[in-house]
Amino acid sequence: MKGLRILYDLTIAMMLMSMITACSSGDDTPEVEEGDAHIRLRLSTRSLSDDESNINTVSAATFGSDGTMLNFEEYAFNSSVAHTLTASINATELIVVANAHSGIFSGVTNKSEFMQALSDNQSLAYTTSTAGDNAANASTAYSQKATALPMIADTVFAESLQGKSSVNATLRLTRLVAKVQLSLLRVNLQANGVYPEAKFLPEEVFLYDAHDHYPLSSSSLIGVSGEYAASSATNYLGTGNLGYTLGGDKDYLSTSDAPIVFYVFPHGDSDPTRLVIKGTFYETSSSAGETVYYPVVINKLRYGSTITKGSTTYIYGNSYSNDSQIAANGFYSIRVAIGVKGANSPEGDVEKGVTVNTTVTDWTTSTLDAEFLPPLMVYDINEWTGGGYDTTI
Repeated sequence: MKGLRILYDLTIAMMLMSMITACSSGDDTPEVEEGDAHIRLRLSTRSLSDDESNINTVSAATFGSDGTMLNFEEYAFNSSVAHTLTASINATELIVVANAHSGIFSGVTNKSEFMQALSDNQSLAYTTSTAGDNAANASTAYSQKATALPMIADTVFAESLQGKSSVNATLRLTRLVAKVQLSLLRVNLQANGVYPEAKFLPEEVFLYDAHDHYPLSSSSLIGVSGEYAASSATNYLGTGNLGYTLGGDKDYLSTSDAPIVFYVFPHGDSDPTRLVIKGTFYETSSSAGETVYYPVVINKLRYGSTITKGSTTYIYGNSYSNDSQIAANGFYSIRVAIGVKGANSPEGDVEKGVTVNTTVTDWTTSTLDAEFLPPLMVYDINEWTGGGYDTTI
């Protein structure tokens, strides 16, 4: 009887071990090899309806103290699943890129190559597809989508991942692009008195000298133009024909209308990016029309204009450290009133008689709480809402 009892106990023990093994194999967390840690990425949409906060794909990489890339994963984002990365405990830094085009980090071995690959391969034209996975619509005017904006989060671990109990950190996921918005387009030619019979028909709005790839430095890329041309690969940076009807002095675009919006990569003040209004100028009711351009350097403190940033309003003649610069994750809301004849090219200079008021804000971001729990490290990555406001000129 004692022998049967021992056999019974062994059988029960084996069954319990089998059940434990079965439960373990059903866990979606990969096994941890010696020297590995887990980083669980929870990218939550927080039930937001804001398209500019949408995440389609995630590229995550860890790096050692010398910049060597230790781990890399690329996966489709699922808001209901916490994706778990396997990472070396020697990792000292984590970079997460959202909505990067698939495969752009292929062959990368270190942080420098990672950022260079982002610059070389992440074309702004990918924002013309809903999921950021192709540039097939780049030659279509005004085809950018708000649902595939590239974003990045970068953190350096404050402490080693080895043998630590709980280390708290904070990350911030921000967009790699800026938002440029034309919210008011007013024609004041007759009221200005210089051209008492003149009329102007706005026909197209486009970006000029814009970076179509993410710049690692302000001088690393040549600017492109979104002025419409048949089959042009940069038509997406312009509206094409606006379809307005010629009139006298009036608001062709008012603050109650849907604004004209472009997404663009950062740019320095050397050959700065311009928002250009193109159309036909009629000096009198009987004169032939003439194509003219009104180039507005984005975020430039120009004659007769203002820039409001935060609680400070700058006027012409003030010192403004960010003059003519576009920052990633910045929101530039522009209001334009035209009172003189335009230039004959997008590079022309038309300042006096054209009033430009710009409001500069940051797109609202939400903090990303990260908790390190070796060998399981938990990152709660939350995307942000769009933000900003608009006022009349």
